[in-house]
Order: sequence, then C-alpha cells, then structure tokens
Amino acid sequence: MPRQQSPGYPNMSLQKAIDRVRKIHDADRTAEIDRETAAIHLGYSGLSGASDKAIASLVHYGLLERGGKGLVRVSKMAVDILHPDSPAGKRRALVEAAFHPQVFRSIKERFPHVPSEPALKSWLVRENFQDRAIGPVTQAYLDTCRYLEQEEVDGSGGPSAGEAGESSSMQPLEGSATTPKVGDYVQWDSGGALQFEKPRRIRWVSDDEAWLAVEGSDTGIPMTEVSIEKPPAPPSGVRVPPEGGMTPPPAPPSPNTLKTQGGERPPFKVIQEGAKIHVEAYDLNASSLARLRRKLEKYQEILEMDTDEDEEEGDL
Repeated sequence: MPRQQSPGYPNMSLQKAIDRVRKIHDADRTAEIDRETAAIHLGYSGLSGASDKAIASLVHYGLLERGGKGLVRVSKMAVDILHPDSPAGKRRALVEAAFHPQVFRSIKERFPHVPSEPALKSWLVRENFQDRAIGPVTQAYLDTCRYLEQEEVDGSGGPSAGEAGESSSMQPLEGSATTPKVGDYVQWDSGGALQFEKPRRIRWVSDDEAWLAVEGSDTGIPMTEVSIEKPPAPPSGVRVPPEGGMTPPPAPPSPNTLKTQGGERPPFKVIQEGAKIHVEAYDLNASSLARLRRKLEKYQEILEMDTDEDEEEGDL
C-alpha cells in the first residue's frame, strides 16, 4: 500500500518567517542571491537540510521568490510587510502572506474562522496528511492566525484555495530533505539554532514517524526539526557503518598487531594451496628475509617435483 503524501507546508509561523526574511533584506535588499548566501544570512554555515527547510518556508509564505537558476530574492510582498507605505498596505500584505501556502488556503476555505486544535487535526487526518506533518501544520497555522490577531489584522478576507495558483511556493527546492530513517545522519534545528556540532546518526524512529533519537542520546527529537545531512568523514582507519543502523563488527587487527599463542608473531607465514603458495610477511629484517628466501626455495623444489610427477603420470 503506498504511503500517504502530505503537500508541502511551512515549518514555522508567519511571524518567524518575517523575522528571518528581514535578515536577508537587511543584507542584500531585493537583489538576487544564491541559496547558500541566503542560508548564511539566516545564520547557517552554508547549505544543509536545515537551511533548505528554512528557505522553503519563506518561499511557501511568498516572502522569497525564485530568480534565475538557483537564485532567490526578497519579494515585493515581504517589502510591503517590512517597510509598508501605509498600515493598510501592511495588513493586506500580511493576509496575503498568511494564506499564500496552499495548505493554509485549504484550511481557510474549510474553516472560515480559526478552528480549534482538535478540529484542525481531525480534518488533516481525513485529508490523508501523514501523522508527522499534522502537528507542524497545525502549530504553524494556529500560530500564524494568532499573529494576525496580535497585529489586529482581519484574516477573513484571505484568498481561498481556488484563488491564485500556488506559483513557486509549492515547488520543492533543490536539495530538499526526504523523510529521515534509522541510519541517516541528521542535523537538529530547534528555534533556528543548530543543536549538533556535527550531524548525528539516527538510532530510533517512532512508529508514527513523529519522533526520533540519535546515537549517544536518549532525547526525543521532533521529526519536523531535523534534516538529513551527509555523513561526517570518518577518522582514518575507521570503517563506515552500513545503512540501516547496524553497528559493524570491529575491523580485524592489522598484521602489525598479530601475535602467536607464544606471544610474538612470526615475521612471515607461507601456506601452500595446491600448486600455489601464499606468503604473508611483516617487517622483515635481513635475518628473517634470508630465512624466507631459503623456505621459498624449498617450496619451489616441492612444487617442481609435484609438476614433474603429474607430467610423468600423464605420459603413462
């Protein structure tokens, strides 16, 4: 049975999105910039799953719009909010941004007035939203409605789901993250602050895919606050664990650490396998090299004798 698919949605309220787009506008106004520069303005070290989610949320609200390939810019709607010509103009822009996400327009069409949290969650379940998406959608929508009330903005005139195409806000950004699973490396972005110095590996995911835990920690982390990252480069000589969260067996000891039952490892080992010999040698000095040469000469004689006997039998 195919898994349910939730449409895209912002991972933060409109108020938080406005605070973030302000940082980009303060740095570059409405100039086109690449996504990595936008991520740096938002406080990230560069492109990552976490920064992709933040940028995507701004696009969902229409506060960022796409320019050329791989470029974004602060939209006129965002400017109307940050630096309005009039209070009425700001209110119109706030309503437009609040219901710019397609899912928010659908909710507004179903609930003309702000719904209760249980009612909204129940409706999202009936609309086949994934369990892991229901909580974040509910919180972002209700927080956005509360922000409109705080700004004394009447959202009753917001656009319906049938008005104005979703335009670019529903198009996934390049590099957008997929559902994390056990074995993936993730970064945790809580309140805009990255919680891990380096990506951590998931060791557990709840049945409803709403929570996860990473190796070395018992803290439950909301699925909606993490993003998949590239695994950190392993230290020299360390084997990378296989996918699926299983811890691999320890690597075999290097030849330099091998010991015999007597305590010291032999400098070399010669094993005959049929008509071939296998040689293992470790840190040979002049004496052990001479002994190996003599032993190889003996093995050569044995192999030549075996070859001669086989030829004689073939002639009979």
